[in-house]
Amino acid sequence: LESFDELQREIFGPVVSVTTFKDEAEAVAIANDTE
Repeated sequence: LESFDELQREIFGPVVSVTTFKDEAEAVAIANDTE
């Protein structure tokens, strides 16, 4: 996900991003990987 800047920053606005994950732990890690 390093290449997707929009997924790493907290953007306040009408933005939707969709990504896949293998399990709940990976989903939480992705959600917490913000600046």
